[in-house]
Amino acid sequence: MTRLPRHRVSDISETGIHLRVFSPDNIRETPVNYAHQDDYYIFGFIESGTCNIRIDFEDYELAANKTALILPGQVHCFTRSDQLSAYLLMIDSAFVEETSQRTFEQYTLTSQLICLSPQQQTKLKSLFAILSDNQSLPSNRSQALNLHVSLAIIDIIEAVSYTHLRAHETPEHL
Repeated sequence: MTRLPRHRVSDISETGIHLRVFSPDNIRETPVNYAHQDDYYIFGFIESGTCNIRIDFEDYELAANKTALILPGQVHCFTRSDQLSAYLLMIDSAFVEETSQRTFEQYTLTSQLICLSPQQQTKLKSLFAILSDNQSLPSNRSQALNLHVSLAIIDIIEAVSYTHLRAHETPEHL
């Protein structure tokens, strides 16, 4: 039996946090288009355009102002894009609080995609822009800021996930 490739956060970042930025004109890093697993969380935010991803053998199309969540260990790959402008935050699970991990695990039982309000979209765009701009600073000066901005991104996505879960609970779960 063939084993799936497993990517480690330590292979892409010394700090446990890595941001990939995609744009139609300048894709700095090619998306991974083969099935694999990671030992870290991925939070994707689509600013414009579309892309298709496969997560645990389910196909998803992401469009503008949507977020995708991929948990450590989930099998996934990027399958296509069209005029994609997006951010992928990859972060060591050690930075994700246990309560957030549980919320994300419950949420992904129903969906991998998270719909955002216009206010949440604006907040995430600003935070991802700060994180992107901060990548050019020396790592010793940017490490703390990157962690705090990343945690703010995770908190927003966790709050949306939690709200969605609560709205869809049946009375016997309350």
